[in-house]
Amino acid sequence: MCVGLIASILVVVVVKGYLEVRWTGPELKHSQGEDKMTNFIVWIIVGGIIGWAASSLMGRREGLLLNIIVGIVGAFVAGIVLTPYFGISTINQNNFSLPALLVSLVGAVILLAVVNLFTRRRAFR
Repeated sequence: MCVGLIASILVVVVVKGYLEVRWTGPELKHSQGEDKMTNFIVWIIVGGIIGWAASSLMGRREGLLLNIIVGIVGAFVAGIVLTPYFGISTINQNNFSLPALLVSLVGAVILLAVVNLFTRRRAFR
């Protein structure tokens, strides 16, 4: 089984304008509970990457836990603010396509911009 997994290939294709990753290896049989756990783990990892990217774009240095929180809450903000305008779901709806990742990233940047607005230290009080 291990050799089959190592020899398998992930293929990246563009389908209807969306970036998809397809598994071309052996069929993996698993239960519904494992699907939910895998989605949860991917959601945490992608949320951390989006939080890190947003923090980097905004010039902030955050820790791993805060990056995950920023990515997930930023995707929530994007779901409220941006999804009605663009019609693209976010990572919180288990959509890990390129447009969903970009919308979630913009939501995280908006979140950090609002946080910066309220936490900015003013030189003159």
